[in-house]
Amino acid sequence: GSHNSNFPIPPALADLADEELAQYVQQPALDAGDVLIFSEATLHGTLPWTADHQRRTVIYRFAPAGSAYGRGYVEWPAEMLAGMSEAQRAVCAA
Repeated sequence: GSHNSNFPIPPALADLADEELAQYVQQPALDAGDVLIFSEATLHGTLPWTADHQRRTVIYRFAPAGSAYGRGYVEWPAEMLAGMSEAQRAVCAA
C-alpha cells in the first residue's frame, strides 16, 4: 500500500469524493466471520468506519524473511520506543 512507499493518499480518493477515482475502489461485502485475503503488495485501505462496534483486523504474513514486505527487520529508534507501554513495544517488535 501507499504506507509502504510513503506516498500521500489523494484526498479525493481517501473519501471517494472524486467519481472518476471512486470507480477503481472496491468495497468487499463481508459478513461476520468472513475472511478477506490479499497480498500486501496490493494497494489497499479502508473506508471511514461508521458502525458503533469496534473494527478488528488480524494480519498474517506468509513469506520467506528475505522477501516479506513486513517491518520485522526494522530496529525502532530508542527515543520512539521510550514513551510506549510494554504492549505498544510488543506490537512494534512483531
